[in-house]
Amino acid sequence: MRKGPEESATRFSLGIKKKGNDGNIWSIVKNKNGVKRWKKTQKKRKKKNKTRKIFKSKLKNVGHEKKITVKILKSFKKKYGVTTTGNKKEMAEGLWTVHGGSMSDDDLQKIIPLLSKRDIKEAEKLFKLLLRIDIFLMNFR
Repeated sequence: MRKGPEESATRFSLGIKKKGNDGNIWSIVKNKNGVKRWKKTQKKRKKKNKTRKIFKSKLKNVGHEKKITVKILKSFKKKYGVTTTGNKKEMAEGLWTVHGGSMSDDDLQKIIPLLSKRDIKEAEKLFKLLLRIDIFLMNFR
């Protein structure tokens, strides 16, 4: 299926505009040989937010990205039984995917700076939940 309108451009006069199969607006123009054709005139755009959101992590010890080494990540892989390879970021993503919820707080805080923004948000939710449980248990005793 073509992107432009289904109808032939030769059926209409110059300057006619129609919506194409791709959702964009197409108009009829003549090429150098005088043959009418469809030409895209307007791209389909999505509205962008003018304000830029800056992600700020509320976790402590966020500056571990440079401190954590491949050797440390390999020890985490062995500790949690994860078989993943690649650079530091890929290894951290693999650890989070397989054992994110069951990792110790210290280990998780070390790999957080290497995770994607979506995974960082999930880790923050996990920490908040664990913090609430700890506070509940302390008050319960």
